[in-house]
Amino acid sequence: MIIALIVFVAKGLPWVPAYFVLIVIAREFLVTGLRSLTGFRGVVLVPSLLAKVKTVLQNLFVVATLAIIVLRERAGAPAAEGAANAWLLAFAWAVIAVTILSGVLYFITTRELVRRVFR
Repeated sequence: MIIALIVFVAKGLPWVPAYFVLIVIAREFLVTGLRSLTGFRGVVLVPSLLAKVKTVLQNLFVVATLAIIVLRERAGAPAAEGAANAWLLAFAWAVIAVTILSGVLYFITTRELVRRVFR
């Protein structure tokens, strides 16, 4: 996921801003780090439904972006131009919102569990 998003930024796609990729990377590192620390203590943190929705949306975003790139390149058009930009940018904003919300809720809902683990 992260590599695909980095490639999209490198390709200059206007609907994949660099801050979007930074938010995704930061959230993944923070949550994975938290899960690793609690796992080291023998506690498994179960992903929430929202975290699973986030994963599905991120995957759909990557697939939609790849589809647009392929379709435009077959038509001989630049990948970064076209009518799909507006809805892909809106989709990116939805993915960003769910990514941030799921990360914040992950830390809020596991706060007490994490405190007990590290006492």
